[in-house]
Amino acid sequence: MSSVRRQYLVAMLLIAIGAVGIWWSMSQPWVDVAESVLGVDPSDDTQMGAATVVTTYTGARLLPAAAAMPVLLLAGIAGTVGSRGVGRRIVGAAIAIAAAAVVGSIVWSRSIGGFDVVVDAPDSSTYPLMPVMAVCGAVLAGLGGLVVLIRGAAWPSLGRTYERTDREPRDAWEALDRGVDPTVGPDPQQHEPSDGHRPPTR
Repeated sequence: MSSVRRQYLVAMLLIAIGAVGIWWSMSQPWVDVAESVLGVDPSDDTQMGAATVVTTYTGARLLPAAAAMPVLLLAGIAGTVGSRGVGRRIVGAAIAIAAAAVVGSIVWSRSIGGFDVVVDAPDSSTYPLMPVMAVCGAVLAGLGGLVVLIRGAAWPSLGRTYERTDREPRDAWEALDRGVDPTVGPDPQQHEPSDGHRPPTR
């Protein structure tokens, strides 16, 4: 397996695994909040247990914007496959930014003492492993995005293997993509007869 193909596969796997990890962790419970429905203290064991309702908050409910990032990351895989050159670098940058947004939203929410809906909750329990898994998934996806950003321009695009390289470029953009200077005319030697016979001159 060539190094280019290896880079390509590793980047796609990192992004895919990271996106799935973020999606799964966001769908799991992150915080349980006990709320009193009859004005009793839910932390007081002497009170009636039936007067307490436990509300479970998933990561997607707490951070809906971050929960949408896996969709963007998976779309980035399709964008990487179907793009080339500068366009692929842009896709890689978008993947890295989306992954960074997930990490930033989780770190920011934790740094203010908890999530918005549960900061003032009198009795709550958290699942600290879930945010950590989401951050790990985002880091993996971000690494994949950086690989696409740095190395992706040198990778072949979808269907490039099946393109004929002996035909003339259709336009200046295709010529540049193939490394041909469109401002330079065709080489006359390429159009000479291959059997050694030249047209008669006068």
